[in-house]
Amino acid sequence: DRRVPFRVLSGSQTVEVLGTRFNINSYADEEVIKTSLLEGSIQVSMQGGNAVLKPGQQAKVMKGAPLKVEPIDASRVLAWKEGYFRFEGVGIKELMRQLGRWYDMDVVYEGKVRDYEFVGEISRATRLSAVLRILEAGGVRFKVEGKTITVIE
Repeated sequence: DRRVPFRVLSGSQTVEVLGTRFNINSYADEEVIKTSLLEGSIQVSMQGGNAVLKPGQQAKVMKGAPLKVEPIDASRVLAWKEGYFRFEGVGIKELMRQLGRWYDMDVVYEGKVRDYEFVGEISRATRLSAVLRILEAGGVRFKVEGKTITVIE
């Protein structure tokens, strides 16, 4: 309701919602808070700056850095809502954080982790074992014990 805005507090930012569709990606294990606007208007504020987003823009907030606004691919931002993981140039640690949250698993690393870059789409209905097999085809090795996935290098 545009007449009754509300605020979402997320990490060090405040998002004022002014009648809209938006997505906030804010997890304690992520370095960046990403607020994406799909339609309508929101204002993102943090200590030291604020920005009013236009549809198709994303605000990125990182500790100790200024607020950054850039264009987005809405299909990538909304993939989770549509039941998919959608990766485009994502490193192994970011990918594994997402998988760990979705499958309720802890992720640890054994050895030095190489810089992988993943591109693709996987249904969130896919069993974890099948997802790991897909990633293994790209050269990553895993060991699963209980609720822990170990990325082996």
